[in-house]
Amino acid sequence: MIYPRVLVISNNSFSNTDSNGRTLGNLFKGWPKEKLAQFCISTDGPNFDLCDNYYCLTDREVLDAFLHLRKAEGRRLVPENQVKTTGSRGEGKKTLMMMLARNIIWGRNRWRSKGFEKWMSEFNPEAILLFFSDSAFMLQIGTTLSEELDVPLMMYNTEGYYFFNSNYCRTKTKWDWLLFPIYQGLYRRQVRKTMRRVVFSMYLNQLLQADYDKVFGGPSAVLYTSSALQFEEHPFNSDNPTFSYIGNLTFNRPKALMEVADVLQEINKSFVLNIYGKPLNEETEKELRNHPGIAYKGFIPYAEVLRVIHNSDVLFHAETSDERWEESLRYGFSTKIADSVSSGTCFVLYAPSHIACAQYIQSTKSGWFADNRDDLRRCVEEILNNDSKRKAVLENAKRTAEANHSLLKNSRVFQQIICDIVKK
Repeated sequence: MIYPRVLVISNNSFSNTDSNGRTLGNLFKGWPKEKLAQFCISTDGPNFDLCDNYYCLTDREVLDAFLHLRKAEGRRLVPENQVKTTGSRGEGKKTLMMMLARNIIWGRNRWRSKGFEKWMSEFNPEAILLFFSDSAFMLQIGTTLSEELDVPLMMYNTEGYYFFNSNYCRTKTKWDWLLFPIYQGLYRRQVRKTMRRVVFSMYLNQLLQADYDKVFGGPSAVLYTSSALQFEEHPFNSDNPTFSYIGNLTFNRPKALMEVADVLQEINKSFVLNIYGKPLNEETEKELRNHPGIAYKGFIPYAEVLRVIHNSDVLFHAETSDERWEESLRYGFSTKIADSVSSGTCFVLYAPSHIACAQYIQSTKSGWFADNRDDLRRCVEEILNNDSKRKAVLENAKRTAEANHSLLKNSRVFQQIICDIVKK
């Protein structure tokens, strides 16, 4: 395979700890370092084993340049200076006002300094891969550079922001009724412009692909999240099973997890759901710690995540049925689902039946699915009491992991797509 020079444009850098950075990085496993560069605005431990040519420019640096009428000088990240940078946007304080302000500030091209132009000229990319986001300015950057350099633009998309008709920001303000139509109009206009330039699109799941293809058409493929986990069969402890949830605690997910814990308690008062993750606020953490049947363990690094997965008897993933988050969850497909299906541990999804991950688990039969408490109890009891059913589902999970979540297979397909497009 002849590897072209690829510039990756994304909010997050390649990373072994951040889920988006790990998802994207897995697709480039084995790509020659000298043929890979990344422009990003946030980094949480850049993966220098994968790429050593980073140019990072944060929101704060661009804002400072905007206010002082000068160009913003980014930084070339090096292993000796692995500093976590998150710009100026707080994870739990994303607002429409902030998003519109970011688009205005970045749109003034203060980020295009001599240092950036020199970095870009030295690398001289033959293709650009854009990791889609809800930041119109990032889409604009990828589109503009593709046009100026006259190189193909490819897209990897894990979210359905284009289709959202209501404000999905977790932090609301009294001006959202006015700001959302403005944000939506500007964002959709940029997406349409970007998609006219994109020569190939890759999507996280089939529902996402179907909806985007219906509007934009064009060649596309589905590439599910990859997992480095090896399928390991281990004895199931039906007398004293370990139940675990590992992941984000956003989108009112704690409420759904409390329902899971309630069902476990109904089955057996000694059953406890171990929860690993970082809550949005102290109030949510207090609720989790005080709820019967929950053992809140806090946030753990990814290396520890893998240990917990293999040491659990049943893994849960849960999504709320709250209508406020219906749009945001429609295309949801947690990275932990790939790890869970690939692990050899029993996996239960408790979620609304219409969302992407629910359709996936039901169609592949790679785990147990429930969208109400009665079915959830039935699933848990079946896992505990039906050895043949448990083995059958785990066998389906193994086949599904090999077909859809193999790190080696997915990276080969992804990289072949890029090489074929550049060759043409």
